[in-house]
Amino acid sequence: MGLDEEGGHIGAVPVAFVIGLLFGLLLYYLRILMMGWLAEIFLVTVLAFLVSSWVAPYVIRGSKGAVQIPFLGHLIQPKAYVFLVFFIFVCLAGILIDRFAQFVVVYVEAGFSDIIGHLIVGLILAFLVYADLEKEYYEF
Repeated sequence: MGLDEEGGHIGAVPVAFVIGLLFGLLLYYLRILMMGWLAEIFLVTVLAFLVSSWVAPYVIRGSKGAVQIPFLGHLIQPKAYVFLVFFIFVCLAGILIDRFAQFVVVYVEAGFSDIIGHLIVGLILAFLVYADLEKEYYEF
């Protein structure tokens, strides 16, 4: 196992790079094996995670029972309102992400019928997840 400059474990950026390549290969080979539906499920899952992670703080804020819904004002909202808004957000985000993933799948298949396009998509998604990890847990 390699060590980084501080004497710790392998850095997250090389791991994100390898994971991105592996994810791109997975998408590519699922297409070749006529299992494109499974590749689309993987894309939707990663994209849904990213969008919910980025958008949720603008829809619902707070913690430990003191939750606000910014577009309803700055008052603490009852749990039922928070649940309703969160549920609607999840449904709308799922629909939008599904449509966006279908667009990505069509674009990748049309523009990049070879493995390069799938590797690029895998790398982009892996580094977006890495950036989200940095932002969420390490103050990027």
